[in-house]
Amino acid sequence: MTPELLTAILVIGALTGAALLMARWAHGLVQNTIKAGEANLALLRKNLEDEKETVASEAKILQALRGELEERAEALRGREELLKAEHKSQWIKEAKYEIQAEIDEIQNKAMDDLWRSLESEAEKRLITAIQRRTATLATQATTVTVALPNEEMKARLIGRVGRNIKAFEQVTGTDLIIDDTPECVTISSFDPKRRELAKLTLMNLMIDGRIHPARIEELHKKSVEILDESLEETGAEAAQRSKVAGLLPEVLRTLGELRFRASYGQNVLEHSVEVAELAGMIGASLGLETSRLRKAALLHDIGKALPTEWGEAHALAGMKFLAHHGEKDSEILNAVGGHHGEIPSEGCLNPLVIAADQLSASRPGARRENLALITERQETLEALARGFRGVKEAYSLQAGRELRVFVVPEEIDDAGVSRLAQQLVRAIRGLKEYPGPVRVTVFRETRVTEATG
Repeated sequence: MTPELLTAILVIGALTGAALLMARWAHGLVQNTIKAGEANLALLRKNLEDEKETVASEAKILQALRGELEERAEALRGREELLKAEHKSQWIKEAKYEIQAEIDEIQNKAMDDLWRSLESEAEKRLITAIQRRTATLATQATTVTVALPNEEMKARLIGRVGRNIKAFEQVTGTDLIIDDTPECVTISSFDPKRRELAKLTLMNLMIDGRIHPARIEELHKKSVEILDESLEETGAEAAQRSKVAGLLPEVLRTLGELRFRASYGQNVLEHSVEVAELAGMIGASLGLETSRLRKAALLHDIGKALPTEWGEAHALAGMKFLAHHGEKDSEILNAVGGHHGEIPSEGCLNPLVIAADQLSASRPGARRENLALITERQETLEALARGFRGVKEAYSLQAGRELRVFVVPEEIDDAGVSRLAQQLVRAIRGLKEYPGPVRVTVFRETRVTEATG
């Protein structure tokens, strides 16, 4: 082998070895590069997964934000709608207020015009009713004059040492005035029923001719019976004058009792008839059916004839009394019970009864307040005396300047009579409204009556 060949072989071998070395190095380098690429790829994959998770998380957050934004947008749209509705409602309210103000102004003007027209028409109708009702004023006095057949009757009424006149005044509770007036005497009492009973008793005495204390008592009892029997007839007459029918006997009797009642000097029965007539006229002028109206007006003061057991207010007492005796018309009951405002008005009867009642009471001269004050004072004195133990009856006379008291002899002896008189004087002085000087006379009488067998 030539050196050149060997050299060549060596060169080739060296080159081949170098090439193998280079190939091995290159292969290792490639392997390392591949491994580094794989590592990088794994890292990239991991980073990609992390990025995906981050993106997914951010997507969730974004979705949540989007939902929140949508909710806020929806809330804003609702708020906007609400604001629009509120604005619209406010505008509507303001418009309504302005329109209502205009309506109120027009309505007030119309109501004022209507009230003026109604007041004018009401005045015309009331004046017409008053003009048509031209009856004599029904006033009540405290005395009644009785004609005598002759002057000799005065002496007989006085009796021996005045025993007849004393008995008459004691039994009737009135004051019998016998003066120089020819052929007449005067009976004085603030109580109309006592005056009427005294008048009947006196007339029966003159007819009978036997005038003595026992006969006076007998005829007075008979007069009480006659008067009680006439009450229903008196009530029926008043109902007929008022064009009212169908009243029960008990209602008619109680109505008749009003003949002996007075309000500020005005006779209550005549006042009731007048109120019924006025109410009927007013109702007729308004085109109303007047039978129920007349009935309510006639009975509006019936409570004044009732005892205190029915109640203190006469209007409510009258309503209870009528309901107890079968009155079922609620408007009539309301008109009777509410004509002084104790209960609310229902229907049209009550206002008309009130108007007629005021017309009758307020007519010039219809009532006298001074007489009512005197009557109240005398009633107070009598009630005060009756409150003492042993008092049988008490009568106030001469406008309250004299008080006659009759006691039960079995309960009060002669010494007790003096003590009672002193107690009464002290009690009268202690009244809130002291009536002035009052002469108190206490009577104690013991009677013994026997008869042969």
